Parts: sequence; C-alpha cells; structure tokens
Amino acid sequence: MDSFDVSKEDLKIIEKQLGRIVSNVLNVEKRCIYGYPQVIKSFPLKDGKPFPTLYWLTCPYLVEEVSKLEAQGRITEIEKIIQNDPELKMQMILAHKEEIEKRMKILEGELNSLSKNIIKKLKETGIGGIKNFSTIKCLHLHYASYLSRENNPVGKIVDSYISKKYCDDKRCENLMPLNVWRRNNPLIDRSIIKNIPKKPGVYIFKNNKGDPIYIGKAKNLKNRVSSYFNKKNYIGNEKTYEMLEKATNFDYILTSNENQAFILEANLIYAHKPKYNIMLKDTRVYPYILVTDEQFPKIKYVRTKKEEKGKYYGPYSDVKFVKDVIEVLQSVYKIRSCDRDLSRKSKPCFLYHLGRCYGPCYKDVDEKAYQESVEKVKKVLSGDIAEVKNYLQKSMKDYAKIKNYEKAAQMRDTLFKLENLFEEVAVEYQNGKNIDIIMYESPVYLVLIVRKGYLISKLSFTMEGTLEDFLYQYYIVRKNEPPSLISTLYNEEISPEILAFLKEKGLKRIEKIGKNSKIYEMAYANLQEEIKRQKDLSYALKQAKEILSLKKEPKIIEGIDISHLQGLYTVASLVRFENGKPNKEGYRKYRLDNIKAPDDFESIRTVIKRRYQKHELPDLLFIDGGKGQVNSAVEALKEIGYSLKDVDVVGIAKEDERIVFPGEMDDLHLSLDHPVLRLLIYVRDETHRFAIGFNRSLRSKRFEKTKLDDIYGIGPKRKKELIKHFGGVQKVLEASTEEISKVVKSEKIAKRIKESLGEK
Repeated sequence: MDSFDVSKEDLKIIEKQLGRIVSNVLNVEKRCIYGYPQVIKSFPLKDGKPFPTLYWLTCPYLVEEVSKLEAQGRITEIEKIIQNDPELKMQMILAHKEEIEKRMKILEGELNSLSKNIIKKLKETGIGGIKNFSTIKCLHLHYASYLSRENNPVGKIVDSYISKKYCDDKRCENLMPLNVWRRNNPLIDRSIIKNIPKKPGVYIFKNNKGDPIYIGKAKNLKNRVSSYFNKKNYIGNEKTYEMLEKATNFDYILTSNENQAFILEANLIYAHKPKYNIMLKDTRVYPYILVTDEQFPKIKYVRTKKEEKGKYYGPYSDVKFVKDVIEVLQSVYKIRSCDRDLSRKSKPCFLYHLGRCYGPCYKDVDEKAYQESVEKVKKVLSGDIAEVKNYLQKSMKDYAKIKNYEKAAQMRDTLFKLENLFEEVAVEYQNGKNIDIIMYESPVYLVLIVRKGYLISKLSFTMEGTLEDFLYQYYIVRKNEPPSLISTLYNEEISPEILAFLKEKGLKRIEKIGKNSKIYEMAYANLQEEIKRQKDLSYALKQAKEILSLKKEPKIIEGIDISHLQGLYTVASLVRFENGKPNKEGYRKYRLDNIKAPDDFESIRTVIKRRYQKHELPDLLFIDGGKGQVNSAVEALKEIGYSLKDVDVVGIAKEDERIVFPGEMDDLHLSLDHPVLRLLIYVRDETHRFAIGFNRSLRSKRFEKTKLDDIYGIGPKRKKELIKHFGGVQKVLEASTEEISKVVKSEKIAKRIKESLGEK
C-alpha cells in the first residue's frame, strides 16, 4: 500500500486551492513552476467508502482553463474524436484499466477487510468512477491523469488546447506563501552532484534518448550543477524547470581551464543544437564563399562552414550575390572552382574556354602567378575592391584604344557589376575599417557587415536574449570572424571572457553608434523593416490557426509535392517551414522508383509512410494538390497509426488557389492578398521548386550515364573516384589494371573494368 507522503504545508495549500477539507491525499504528483501543487494522488477510500478518483487537479489556474473548455462543449467534441478513432478508443480503455490496476495495488494490504460491493465498485469503475468507458464524465480528471505522466488520450487532447500551462499572477501565493519550496520529483536529482569535481569543464543534461538538451560551462562544475537544485535559481523559470523534468541523464567533460571550457561549450552547442540553450535562429539561409587551402586553391560557394580547409568569407545576404561575386572574380583572376584531381591532366572544362579559369587540370600553370591571383581574390573578399576596380578601368581603356570594343564592353560590364555588388555606405564609415553594425529589438537582431567602407551583407536573426548572448552565438558558437570594430546602439556589459575571445580573434573595440549619424538611420530603418516582416509572419500564423480551424499555430509546416515526366523519374520533395520561414536543413528528397505510372495518390501515400514512420509530425502538413491528394495523405497517416487529431492536413487546388481540407469539409476561398493564403502559396511554390529541381537533376544524371554504370561492383562512389582520378572514361580505359586497382582498392574489380571497357 502507498504511504501518505504529503507535508502539512502542502495539505493546507491543497485545502485552500480546493476550498474544502481533504483527508485522503497520498502525495503531490505534479507541481507548478512556483512550487505549488498542481495534481494530487488520492487514496481510493474515503470515510470507508469507495473514492475512485486517483488523480485530482488542484491548480486554480488549470481548473479554470479546463472549465472554459467544458463550457465550450469540448466534452462532446473529444468524445466524438475518441469514438471515431479505433486506436484512441483502445488507448482510452487501457487508461481506465491502468487506473483500476493502480487503485487496487494501493489497496493490496486492505482487500481482505473490504466488502465485496466496495471491491466490485473499485474494480469496475474507471477514471472518475464511470462504468461506460466510451463516455467522458469530466475533463479535469482526465487532464490530472495525463499530467501525472499517464497515457491518457483525453488528457493529451485537453493539453493541446491549453497553450500556457502556468499562471502569471502567482495566484496560489495569495492563498498561502510557501515556507518550504518543493518541485516535481525529477528524473535525475541532486545525488548526481556527489562525484562531480570542483574543476572547470562543461556539463550536459540529456533526455531519455541520450540527446543533449542543455549544455553549459563552469569554472567550478560542482557548484554550478548544484545551483540547478536550488529554488532561487529557477523558481518561476519555466524553461529551466521543464528542462530538468525532461532530463534523464547527466554527463560532464573536464577541461584544463575556464577558457577551454568556454570554447568546448560553444563547439558542443554548435554540433548538437540543444533544445534548451538560447539559440540564434537565421531568418533565412546565409551562404559563405570558401577559398580552399591547397596547391591550386579553388573558390566555391558553400551553404555552411564545414571541415574543409581554407578561408571562409561571409556570411552573405543571399545566394545570388555570392554566385555573382564568384563569377566576377573568376572573370578577372581565373581561379578554378572545380573538384578535379590535378595529379592527372584532363580535358579543359567549360570555364577554361570562357576565359574564367587558368586550367591547372589541363596544362602546367605557374604556381606563383596563380597564388598571386588567389591573394588578390582574398583581398577583394575582405572588402578591398580598389585594385580590381583600377584593373578593370585600365583594361577597358586599353581594349578601347586598340579598337577591341567587344573586350572593352566585357570589362565595362564586369566593372558595373562589381560596383553594384559592393554598395558604398555612409561617409563616416568610408575609412577603410572592417565593421559589424549590430542593431536589435529583441527578439530581432540585424547585422550590417561593412568591409573597407563597403556594405557587403545585411543579415537578420531571431533570438530571445541579450546583446552578450548574441555576440556569443554569432561569433563564438558559429565561428564567424569578428571585425576590428563592432558598432552598436547599446552600452551593455559584456563578460570579460567573451571580450577576451573576440580580441584574440582580431576585435579592437566595441563602440556606440550616434543616433544622429547616417549609418544609424540606415541600420534602424532596416531593423524596423525586418521587425515588420517578422510581425507579418507571426500574424499569418495566428490567422492560420483561426481561419483554418487548426489545433495550434502552425509553427512547423511540412509541405510535400510529387514531380515526374509522364510517369518517369517520379520523385517527391519535402520542405520544412519553421515560424513561417523555410528551414532548408529540414528539406528532404525522395526517389519513387517503384511508381511506374503517373499516380500522385500512391506517390503521396509512399512518401507519407517513409517520412512519418521515423520522424515527428509537424503542426501542419501541406500537400500540393486537391481533395484527392489530401485524402491520400490522411489515409497513409491512418495506416501508420495517426489520425487528424494528431496533425492538421490541407492542400491548395491549382486551378483557383482554393484551400482544400480532408473528407467532407468544404473548400475555403480567400483573397489572393490574404496573409494565410500567401503563406500557403509560399510553401506550395517552394515544394514545387524543390521537386522540379530534383526531377531535372535525376534526368540529367540519367543522360550522363557512362559505360562504367553497367559494370558490376561500380557504384556512384567508385564511378566518381575513377572519373575524378583519371579525368574521364576514356582515360580509365587507357590506364593499366594496376593503376585502376589502386583507385578502386580491388584487383578483381580493376580486371572487370578493363574487360568491360574493351581490353581482352
């Protein structure tokens, strides 16, 4: 039998919360972030009579919120949801039976003293004392059961309707201030502190899957981790409170000093992106330019900083800017951009014939001259464009003198493009310095990157945090190189360790921008424009919930589209939007080789199953198509155990931009300028673009098929290695078996290649 393990203080609070005397409280099952009881567990007998309610909701705020739901008629609505879904219906029956089992276990030692009628009632009645498990008596009782970590489908649905789980006014404090502060029984407790040394290092809280959910650093690990079990450090802090409830495991890494811990923490946050760390979120994808570190360096566009050796420049505002800059630099300095193996000579590429590459893959190139060109490229990417401007102006005049007007026009066009790419900023910053101008109105941050007097990039991010948090995330976690000067409107205290790190990397000082300066006007105008854009997105998401009758704001939307060429090369795209913006790290491509005819319905069913058998559902699933495609998606979800209570599904009919819903629900017509329709069209267009691009890529690869594809043992990886090493299929044929064997690491496959390509 469970013992009565509830303090006198808790009992007094519970009685004030409920407005009555209580005598059968076993313990407090769940507390709010302020330490007050939310749910209690009750003894199944009261005054010798059956008391079948095991879990009871005591929190005045939650009681009020659930009462509102009942007044809105949600009991009938949830009953219908449960009864129309066989899986939920079974879960509901199991929830009742589990409560009966727990009730009887509590009474194990007292069953012999109870009458048959009492035992019968306790064994036959479920949550709230009901006998008919297909009906719902009270949402409060089911929600209490769910909050006590029980698998209760009614409680889960109720929870999805209540967006904020805690009151702001600390109303229980008015009932009775706490003398002893308690919190929920954590999955890990202060016993973990016992063996932690008082040394610098990094600590990691993990969830039940072993994934880091919070990473922190400390000068003294023992003291820092101890603070997580101290009331004053997180009472009322919902985020920390929730993190500790989810943490099931803990680990730490010792470092030699505090500075090492500082760097290690940043690296681990960058690698794992823990849920409860303050994270900087890009409002869009910001690319980089990489100049590689090798004998003949190449210049290339990259999405993110990877482990490839070389010098990274950026981040830049958009992909087009990056590609245009690379094109200009290649036309002037002829730096390669290919991944060819330069140890063997091969046929020159298209860029060589265009005069945009020296062609080190094709002929001997003066390494010293090539490196000089590379250094000039690096100079331009650092913002110094004076030399290249002079070169283009002189070349234009020289070609005009000898009446080579075509070349002169090329130089002129390149010069215009360069000047348009590198926009001059306000006069007070034309002093040749490298400056990052940071403006923010939390949660929106704006960074203007100025190099040698030219504005080369405007970046925007969202983050809940201070300027210090932003500097840490942007320069340290993301490894962006700090300039010599950071200008900001705010005089905030920055921690010595962050300042020391930035100065070690080249920062000289952080200065305040004058409000009367032209650069302030420009930066402030850009910040306000970004804030407006963010508000428009936020408004569209709120409107989507109301107008589309969604269960929640669609903060995560995933869109699916199918593309094929008359039934051939069938592929699917999946795009992911977070807070109304594309998150391209979440994009996925699917080859549907098993679909042999144009069949969008079967294609959608296939993709849905492949995706959501392994991954979590979004808030809103968007299907590019009409009623048939949307219904196919819903059917596939049901086949893998989901229903419309788990996720909302919509589509857009292509002919008239009509929003379609599953089943018998009527279609919805919105004006073309409505923010909700604009958002869905944005998702639709992005899924379509991504699917078409993948389809074209697949067809292109098919047309590029070589004799190597038909050889057993040669897959895409070996084929790529062979062509890269030898410079083409013909060159592979000319190579000896021994040379091929060194590349494919197999003499047997090398012989097979030679035989297949014609050598007998």
